[in-house]
Amino acid sequence: MKSADAMPESKYSHRPRKDVRSFAEILMHMADISYTLCSNVKGEGNPVATTAKVSKAEIMAYLKGSLDYCDGVYSGFTDAHLNAPADFFDAKTNKMFILTQVGNHDALHYGNLVTYLRLNDLVPSGGGFEWRIGHSLHASFLTLPPRGTVTNPRHRRVKVCCSIALLV
Repeated sequence: MKSADAMPESKYSHRPRKDVRSFAEILMHMADISYTLCSNVKGEGNPVATTAKVSKAEIMAYLKGSLDYCDGVYSGFTDAHLNAPADFFDAKTNKMFILTQVGNHDALHYGNLVTYLRLNDLVPSGGGFEWRIGHSLHASFLTLPPRGTVTNPRHRRVKVCCSIALLV
């Protein structure tokens, strides 16, 4: 959200090359995929229809809506759900894998957003991974804290379950 807010609306259409997404299109894509993956884990259809969002305010509201929706999915997630079966674009897997992809996808595109901000002489906030840290399972933690709750600069709590960190 900080990256979306930092870019002036006049630069939302910025794309470094004609064959890549604009800044706005990256934000829309991130929200689309978050809705898709989190609704999959929840076992329901995508709750929103993708429609063209034009203004910065519309895009930011759509992105925030996807974060809030995934928050709801994460808040009801327990250790017992980790290995529940799920489909990932026609591949059989489990819900834990799909949730890790939400964080991985956000991290991937946060790199795009940082580049676009810097190309427009703006400094990204960064701050220990600004990408949806409060909404993501992320499998690349190398050292995990003990089970329980530890502090997190964004949401103040990190619930550690199994061998992954579930940020709530």
